[in-house]
Amino acid sequence: MGLVRRPESGHNEHDTAPGTARDVLEFGLLIFAGLMKNRGVIDGSLPPELPKELPDTRPQVLDDAEWELLSSMCIADPTTRASLEEDIVYKMEILANEDTDSTDKGDAL
Repeated sequence: MGLVRRPESGHNEHDTAPGTARDVLEFGLLIFAGLMKNRGVIDGSLPPELPKELPDTRPQVLDDAEWELLSSMCIADPTTRASLEEDIVYKMEILANEDTDSTDKGDAL
């Protein structure tokens, strides 16, 4: 599956220049689709088109911390979207450590 840039759905519909905020959105949607597939919500391979946005409510297969991270990455307004350098890396490290801890205790999915 190739990644393709898509215009922001926000303030400036004519802005098609690549940017970090757009990358964060695309990365968040890719993570969301991957989690849905890995947790059995989507059968087979990932769909050729990623979702354009997250659903309005948290899917039951995601915990609150995962949903909070994805929601912050996929906010429509790129100026309020989570930053890659600080927010996302830090939160992903926390989630990875929680997952490692639950795997060590035998609580993994």
